[in-house]
Amino acid sequence: MIATILYIIFVDDVLGMAGSPSSGAIDTSIITVKICIMLYFIVDVVFCIVLYGRRYYPGTIVFWLDLFSLLSIVPDIVVFFLDDSLAHEMMVLSIGTAARIIRICGSFVRISLIATIYNRFLRKKYYLAPISTSGTTPGITTPNHSGANDNTLEVEASRLGDKLIRLTTNKIVLLVLLVFFATQLLTYQPPRDVYIHSALSTLEYQADRFGTTSPEFLGLYQQFLINNADTMTSLIVSSHVLYINQDRIDSLQRSAVSSYYYANSSISMDDSALIKKSSAYHFALTCFVILILIIVNLLIVNDAHWLVINPLENVLAIVKLLSRQNASIQHSHHQYAMHTANGVITSGHTSFRQKRLESVGSKSEDTTSSSGVDGDEVDETDEANYLLGMLNDIDGSLQAAKEKVEEESYQNAKLRNHIEDLFLEKFILNIHLNSITRKIEFDDILGKSLKKKQEMLALNIKPLADGINSDEIKYKQELESTNPTIICANLERLIDRLSKVDNHDIKFANVFLLTFRRFISPIELMERLIIRFCITPQYDLPNNVLALNETVDDWRRTKQEHFRVSVFNVIKLWIGKYYWDFQSNTTLVELFNMLVQQIMPSCRMERYALHLDTLFKRKVASYVPLLDYQPIKPLTSEEIAELMVLEDKFLFNFDIIDVATQITLIEFELFKSIRPQELIDLAWTKSKTKTKTSPNVVRFIDHFNNVSFWIQMQIVKCGKIKDRVNVIKRVIQLGESFVNLNNFYGAMEVLSSLESASVSRLHRTWDLVPVSSKETFQQLQKLLSPKGSFKEYRERLKQTTSACIPYLGIYLSDLTFIEEGNPDYREDTLINYTKLREIAATILSIQQFQNTLHYYQPIKEKIRSQLDLKCIMDNETIWKMSLSCEARRT
Repeated sequence: MIATILYIIFVDDVLGMAGSPSSGAIDTSIITVKICIMLYFIVDVVFCIVLYGRRYYPGTIVFWLDLFSLLSIVPDIVVFFLDDSLAHEMMVLSIGTAARIIRICGSFVRISLIATIYNRFLRKKYYLAPISTSGTTPGITTPNHSGANDNTLEVEASRLGDKLIRLTTNKIVLLVLLVFFATQLLTYQPPRDVYIHSALSTLEYQADRFGTTSPEFLGLYQQFLINNADTMTSLIVSSHVLYINQDRIDSLQRSAVSSYYYANSSISMDDSALIKKSSAYHFALTCFVILILIIVNLLIVNDAHWLVINPLENVLAIVKLLSRQNASIQHSHHQYAMHTANGVITSGHTSFRQKRLESVGSKSEDTTSSSGVDGDEVDETDEANYLLGMLNDIDGSLQAAKEKVEEESYQNAKLRNHIEDLFLEKFILNIHLNSITRKIEFDDILGKSLKKKQEMLALNIKPLADGINSDEIKYKQELESTNPTIICANLERLIDRLSKVDNHDIKFANVFLLTFRRFISPIELMERLIIRFCITPQYDLPNNVLALNETVDDWRRTKQEHFRVSVFNVIKLWIGKYYWDFQSNTTLVELFNMLVQQIMPSCRMERYALHLDTLFKRKVASYVPLLDYQPIKPLTSEEIAELMVLEDKFLFNFDIIDVATQITLIEFELFKSIRPQELIDLAWTKSKTKTKTSPNVVRFIDHFNNVSFWIQMQIVKCGKIKDRVNVIKRVIQLGESFVNLNNFYGAMEVLSSLESASVSRLHRTWDLVPVSSKETFQQLQKLLSPKGSFKEYRERLKQTTSACIPYLGIYLSDLTFIEEGNPDYREDTLINYTKLREIAATILSIQQFQNTLHYYQPIKEKIRSQLDLKCIMDNETIWKMSLSCEARRT
């Protein structure tokens, strides 16, 4: 069988490497074997279809491999019986040869008896030491269990392992052979008919036009003959035989001669060289695949024996030994009962009993007497039960050892937690010491220190900001919400809510982190968060509960871990959105570094610490500090006079929508640059510090004034009334474009300039403004009317879904009203949290327009280069220019 398979696998490749010699006997024997193979595959396919049905066809890979195998033999049969080469369109069927080889390789591996060879020569057997059965009593025979029955269990184990090997091997073999089939598809050589057909068509054309004896044809023919002399066997052009090498044709197999046809011309080519090369490659590849399959099977067999068969055989051998020992003991009991019934106790039996005691070990004795037997007779315990008892004892010892290890592990964990608590309490004490030192007034160092220490002890060792000592908190229940709303609370309660265990309230955290600085410094807040993070059972649980290990462990699993995660979330939000506190505050940065570099790693929170450290470093690298704003100096009288003379047609040189778009882009950049800290504590209203604390707000306000003055100047500098009318029309169109772009800040700039005293007084000019422009202006006035606290504008703002620049003045007015109209404290000691929430809501609504939507119009440098909004005039100058346009009415 193996010889037949080797013959089938390698015969085509061997003949190809030999040069494809032609021999009737060889061809007949080869085609006979191939027909037998074809019949085998047909029978195998029919048998599998009948036996397995849908489990075999049409969805299995084996079925399609068998089908390819059948088709692969068709070209060989056609070539043999027709004694002619196969058309190139049918040669693709030869790819199925790879499928045939795959099936045969699989059969070769299956019958190669790898498992048998491994068991006979390579397997290393390891046997358990046999249980002692020595000490048999003379005259008492042990039942004989030799023969085939002794190896039954071992054979069953080997069969189970062989089944596992076959299941695993089949999958691996199929995978390797499919890869082999893919390589065969890639190495298939397509026919070279394109080149041959092109040459034949050229030769036939030259022969039909000039004749086969013309110099033109002969030159082309000689060149073609020189190029293909090594492979060409015959050539017919326009039915004229120009070349034929019959001896070479007869010496080759039909499969090695390829014929090509074109009209009345044909050519035969010798493919033996190409077949020799591809056969050598195919032979080596087939051998490699078979070798890989054998190695893979050996590895699978080896692993199966080590992991399954050997352990299973050992277990079954123990079972077999125990069963034999049990049978032997039962036989001994039977013999002993027979001797006892006859009243004879032989010395051999005593010897037998003593030897059994020596071999098995000490056993429990039962001193009973019956049938005249003395009390020292012992009813021998069943050895199998005794062994089971020993196993139970071992299991009990293992369970006791396991419990001991678990107890030691628990004690170690408890000690580790205690050391961790001491480590954290050290940081808490350090923070308290720093807090006390920072609050000491140096006129009486010792007295202040003692006073602060007493206050700390009175407040349960929690450092509080000065003046906040109440423990109260008040809520208001909203109808739409299930959670009550905080109205006022002391600082300690607010910080507790900030790091709430059961639910991290992101809205509350944003409000608190945005507004806390008026009540507590960032350093004090970081200290309190670190204390919250470092809290231990000694700080949070009563003394009578600390002795309950289960309660303490439950507190650590629930509250302590949640405390730490809550503090992590708060600091993450603080760094991510309110990083300015850390800028240039070295003490705050040191506290943060202590938390992420020392405290969190000691609590096995290295991943959290790495996250915070990475976020902090990224913020440090990307943060741009606030730059002081330097207001632009007003124009001098000479510069104003020069502007009055200079003709400015900017509003008419470009499309008004483009002008509005470019101004909107400029204003959106200014609007986005405003930061939350600039809007806290009315910083933009403090004349001495506003350029440092609110530079972007001041810059945006100055831009508003500059645009308003620029628009007024464009109107009042026109000496002719007709020109002023055209400018006003253009400015109204600019305001309408601002509204369409949702730039309400720019629209308010236009409205304030047209409603200014210097422009609104130009009655003769306004009388000539067209009605359509006046109606547009009235719509702008209605939209931005201050009636009802800008009711219509606020409604329009709520409906805006695209990029928008709101009118900042309304937000600044709201913040001013909230700050000045509400006290910071209620009942003298409780922080007015309602005020903080309203301030934060106003600032967060500004941030919403800054961050959610953006303008994506292109920047046009030509318009920007001519747009000069930095020319500042005062109201007095513009008023004088307005009077020069139209004198006062008498």
